[in-house]
Amino acid sequence: MRPVFDLISEIYENIAAYLFVTGCVPGTLVVSPRSYQRLLELECSEPSGLVFLRTLSVVIDEVLPDTEVRVG
Repeated sequence: MRPVFDLISEIYENIAAYLFVTGCVPGTLVVSPRSYQRLLELECSEPSGLVFLRTLSVVIDEVLPDTEVRVG
């Protein structure tokens, strides 16, 4: 069985790692166009579930793989 990529877990892990290393909360989330579309779908289905979308600026990177998330 192939592992499934969990976008939300990846985002939270990246935020936690950034916070641990820098001591600051990130201000930017960089995702692929497809991941951004998935985030919008999730936000519509659970409007209160994705709190980080209200605090981070989202940047869509056309060349970023769908299984990669960056924060900064």
